Amino acid sequence: MLIERFVAGDQSLKQKIDEYVSAQAELQGVTSPSGSPDNGGLGEPKFNVDKSAFTGPWGRPQRDGPALRATALTIYANYLVGNGASTQAADTVWPVIAKDLAYVVRYWNQTGFDLWEETNGSSFFTLSASHRALVEGAALATKLGKSCDGCSDAAPQVLCFVQSFWTGSYIDSNINLNDGRTGKDANSLISTIHTFDPDSKCTDGTFQPCSSRALANHKAVTDSFRSIYSINEGIPQGQAVAVGRYSEDVYYVSHSP
Repeated sequence: MLIERFVAGDQSLKQKIDEYVSAQAELQGVTSPSGSPDNGGLGEPKFNVDKSAFTGPWGRPQRDGPALRATALTIYANYLVGNGASTQAADTVWPVIAKDLAYVVRYWNQTGFDLWEETNGSSFFTLSASHRALVEGAALATKLGKSCDGCSDAAPQVLCFVQSFWTGSYIDSNINLNDGRTGKDANSLISTIHTFDPDSKCTDGTFQPCSSRALANHKAVTDSFRSIYSINEGIPQGQAVAVGRYSEDVYYVSHSP
């Protein structure tokens, strides 16, 4: 969000963004419980504030992290290229992006923890974020005259696998696990927002917000909260209601004394 705000004109953020790039380049080299820098370590979700490894128990790995970081920095790199700073994009930003994309290429088809840090399986959000990162990363590599080994080959494979989450009437946000949930989850709504492309067609395969699949899923997820939240009582179909993460969520439950 901060990078997009910078691109939109808030130049005061440039120093912070450059500091972020430097910090991430350093963190990519830290060995953690998720692995070494070249063997799974980029999927580590948590570090200490001094940039040392956090070695306590946590939901790891979280494979959406490298994809999301690559996407954010791709936006920044594209801005730099368009504003006379191609050298910085190629020499400073791209090396961080390239490592994250290499991680996505290698690990996209392996399970990990979802964006809520709760279930260890295949997450619709993680795969959606991975597809966007690979597509945009490959395009940036071409622009910079760099190579993105495996990106163009992996992207269509990821998109193919994403179709597995479609049940026929909604998106099952977490598969390849037995979590006892319906899978109607805000995970899928956030995914559609994250991968929204205003230049894309309303194709079901990419789950764009205007597609029939995304719209049916939006209704299914929203309807799953109509009867379980007291704040929604009396609100008829066709009107907005409060929506949480997923209907089976017990993370924050208020109990009467």
